[in-house]
Amino acid sequence: MKGDTFDRLPPEIRKGIKVFYGSYDAEVPENILWQWTIMPLHALAEEVWKDPELNQAYPSFRSYHRWYTQDHSWPPKWTKRDPDSVYPIILTGPPEGPYDPEKGVIDDGWNRFHWYIDRWGPRKRIPVVWPVGWKRK
Repeated sequence: MKGDTFDRLPPEIRKGIKVFYGSYDAEVPENILWQWTIMPLHALAEEVWKDPELNQAYPSFRSYHRWYTQDHSWPPKWTKRDPDSVYPIILTGPPEGPYDPEKGVIDDGWNRFHWYIDRWGPRKRIPVVWPVGWKRK
């Protein structure tokens, strides 16, 4: 299976993965294989909007985004100290899917995703990463 182990990923990608696992107080499993790419925000928003739960509950992505941002505050840890940093969004599958139907498109990074939408335009390119399998020991 094609992919890189955590230690072979670029530092900025590793940082986002560590934040994800750190929020569960867990170490990053060493044998997960990852792939990553850079994609425009509008393309990720289009992927998110394909989720039937979202597009049946809201008339537009814009209204969904407004709803999401009214109930969330941005963590000062990264928005105030380093507002131009771009942590990756962790997806449940590769861009354009397939994604985990139980989780949807984004596994971790919902707050970052919506922060990026508010902060930058639709053409801003951001890193995304997703697990592709396990390295055999």
